[in-house]
Amino acid sequence: MLTNGHVWRVGMLALALGMLLLSLAGAEAQTGSRRVFLPLASKGTGEPPVSGQWEVVSAPSTAALFAVAWSDESTVWTVGSGGTVLRSRDRGASWQPVSVGTGVDLYGVRFASAQVGVIAGTGGTVLRTADGGATWSRVAVASGANLGFLWFASEQVGYLAGDGGALLRTVDGGASWQRVTIPFDRDITGIHCLDPQTCWAAGSSDTGGVVLRTTDGTGWQQVGGGFTPLGAVWFLDRQVGVVGGDPTFTTGESNLWRTSDGGQSWSRARTDIFGPAITGFAFSTGSTGWASAEERIVLQTDDGGQSWRTVLPQLKVPGQNRWLHAIAARPNGAVVAVGAVYPANGSFAPLAAIIVRRR
Repeated sequence: MLTNGHVWRVGMLALALGMLLLSLAGAEAQTGSRRVFLPLASKGTGEPPVSGQWEVVSAPSTAALFAVAWSDESTVWTVGSGGTVLRSRDRGASWQPVSVGTGVDLYGVRFASAQVGVIAGTGGTVLRTADGGATWSRVAVASGANLGFLWFASEQVGYLAGDGGALLRTVDGGASWQRVTIPFDRDITGIHCLDPQTCWAAGSSDTGGVVLRTTDGTGWQQVGGGFTPLGAVWFLDRQVGVVGGDPTFTTGESNLWRTSDGGQSWSRARTDIFGPAITGFAFSTGSTGWASAEERIVLQTDDGGQSWRTVLPQLKVPGQNRWLHAIAARPNGAVVAVGAVYPANGSFAPLAAIIVRRR
């Protein structure tokens, strides 16, 4: 969500990193938003394996794409600025626009099943489908915050978060949402659940990031700390998880951390990139996963998040910034990541949508 707070922090990050990188290497600094959506790797079976090759896919839109999610083994959804909703029925190879009856910026999408899905966005906008996306209806929620970080822990229980510490919970598949009180009043920038009671959330403010945890679905406590602003969280089990976000302001070092004790302590994961922010995670197994990053970068891990290597390298074009905002994976290793091309002058007016996929 590109709120004033986000714009201010992105501007400060741009200035700090620009000075640092120019002084170190004379390179053009690349900055970006941390718009992230954390995708669910569904538990489908019988999906054909993918080859592991990455390709850039043509998008029928110039909108910024902020979120992506699978609804079944073939169908992928992405949402973005100006009410943009796109659907692919062929694992991300081609996309068609879908009208959902709103023109506001949409920041999150998630499917609890092949039929039931939720889209969230600006000013407390929540839309729901119960027929696989054929029709969408507005859901009233007790929040006017910008919403977009969605996770369904089951077909009935899900969580929805956004700006100003907004966190809502559903127990009826997204038909209604109830506000949950948490010990954090700044932006929630990621959420991930292992089951309806066990969840973690990433939080971000102008001064740093936090990780929140619940073990009963309603009471949340802060765990860990000392991060720069975070934008992504994912847990493989109750002990092992990863978080990522903005690079370290003083050094530009990438901010990707791993815990093996449920979030009580964190160590920096090994990566082969320097500078770009981590914007999202998606795991297909307990050891193999991917992370999206600024500069159109995708990283892969095969050891449960201890080390990461670049599998889709950065792409720099003079006068442009390319950002991946979100990533989603299937159990067979099919992956789709989305984002946008922005002017390098700091404007958030998108020049084009970005969609890349692993096939």
